[in-house]
Parts: sequence; structure tokens; C-alpha cells
Amino acid sequence: MKLAMLCGGHSSERPISFKSARSIVESLENTPPFLLIDTGRSEVFTDFDSQMRKNPLPPSPALVKKLLSHLEIHGIEKVCIMLHGGTGEDGHIQALLDLCRIPYTGSGMGASHVGMDKVLSKIIMEYYHVPTPPWTYLSKKGHTPPAPPFPLPVIVKPASEGSTVGLTKIEKECGWERAVEEAFQADDHILVERYIPGRELTIPVDETGAWPPVEIQPQKGLYDFESKYSEGMSRYICPANIIPSLLEKMNRDALLLYEKMRLQGVVRFDIRLDREDYFFLEVNTLPGMTSLSLVPMSFQAGGISYRELIQRIFYG
Repeated sequence: MKLAMLCGGHSSERPISFKSARSIVESLENTPPFLLIDTGRSEVFTDFDSQMRKNPLPPSPALVKKLLSHLEIHGIEKVCIMLHGGTGEDGHIQALLDLCRIPYTGSGMGASHVGMDKVLSKIIMEYYHVPTPPWTYLSKKGHTPPAPPFPLPVIVKPASEGSTVGLTKIEKECGWERAVEEAFQADDHILVERYIPGRELTIPVDETGAWPPVEIQPQKGLYDFESKYSEGMSRYICPANIIPSLLEKMNRDALLLYEKMRLQGVVRFDIRLDREDYFFLEVNTLPGMTSLSLVPMSFQAGGISYRELIQRIFYG
């Protein structure tokens, strides 16, 4: 089967996408190669270092046409999507591949869009009675209240960004206006939710079930972009030490959302645990896949090596 891997892209998570793609390629060195395509430039490439130094081109019909041309000329039979954020994760790329009837890894167009839109995800969580922090959303075109709508502290973040881009924890009311402005720079809609103290957890899920939970202990208290991608800024415990009966409930809700959101492939649910009360925050439909990322860490605790995990995703 002729495979292509889409990576890079236009979002602020472009460097992370390249890191995931590179780890995957290096882990599969003795298997048939991928055709590597940077969707941010619609370029076929072989050298990650040189490609990562290039900036994405402005989106255009010509760029889309060039991308489709690469897939057609090389006779690509399946696409492995390793894009993070933006049009690579919000359903746009998935819709394009659906139109071309080219199979791809991960969730479909609808589920990808719902997963990327934190407001829609929250609505589904509440509908199926899955615990989630109290929340509201604001529109750039609408009215912004002069103060946070919940008791402090609160979290402000763009409604459709990943990797905690634009996320701010507000502990004093004087920080409200600036946090809202920063979030609106990344998205026209923002989510405001009550901050839940306690432990930061993530639970990967795929078609076979829920995998061991990972506890994240960021050094500076908030698992933001810096804590995620700067070496030594966070400590990870896997499997996390959780009361079995409580973990069973969390896994049950994760599997319920996986089904009701119509997710596919490997996803990751982010959760806050305050004593014995847990709250689902969001789902990552295209989680990071470097050898040090959270999903491979969980699968390894469940007896699946990084190489085996990648083979399950791309060749399964």
C-alpha cells in the first residue's frame, strides 16, 4: 500500500507536527517509506531539518490543487494525518480526503470538527452527563462582560486551538481583560471555564478501549504550551495512581464520549481530578506522537511499544 504522511501545516503547532512525523518515520525505518508532504506548502520533502526552517505559504486554491496533485501522481492509497491544530485537525483536511475517497487515519470530518471546537465538545459532554467544569463562551462580535463570569480562578482559552495556545489562568480580576484579548488573537470565539484544582490527567482511548492514565505534574502549576514542550518543565506518572472504582467511572465516560462523538483511531481525553470528583476538559483527536508524548507513554504502560503503536495506527 502506498502511504503519504501529511505534516507541518499552517497552525502554530507546525513545529510539533514535524516532531511527531519525524519520530514516526524514524521508528519505521525498516518498513515501506511514507511520502512526506508538508501541507503548509504542499511540498514533498525528505529532510525534516530544512523543511522545518520554511514558513507556510498563505492558503489558496493553488496550494490545495498542488496537494491533491501529489496524492494523485504518486498513487497514494492511504493518508496518515500527523497535523496538529488548524485545518489539519478541525475536519478540513479530512473533508478534502473524503471528497477524493482517499482513506486516512484518525477521526472523520465531523468528529474532528467537534473535537477541535471546545464549545461543541462541552455541549456533548453535558448532554451525556459527563462531568465538565462550569463554562461559557464569548464571541469577538458579541458583548464581553467587564469581569469573569465565575468565581476566580478561571481559565480563558480559544475555542478552537490546541496545545493550550492562548490559554490563561486568571487569579486576579485585573488580568481578565488582557487574557480575553490574548485569546481573541487566536480565535474569534473563546471559552471561559471555572478552574478546577487538583490533579492533571489524560486518558488515551482507541477502538479497543481505554489505556492507562497519565498524571501530569507541571513545575509551574499550569500545563501550558511551555510546560508541554520545554524539557524538564513537567513530570509524568504512568500509570497514574487512581482509586480503581474511580478510574472505572472515568474510563466509562471516556468510552461513552468516544462512541457518541464518533471518534476513531487513537484520541486523548484531558481531565482534572479534585479528590474524587473528576471533570473532562476536552478531547485531542490528533494527539502528539513523538516517542516522549503522552499517548505512547500510556500504551507502553499497557504493554505496547512505540513502534507497535505506530504500526497499529498506520498499518492496522
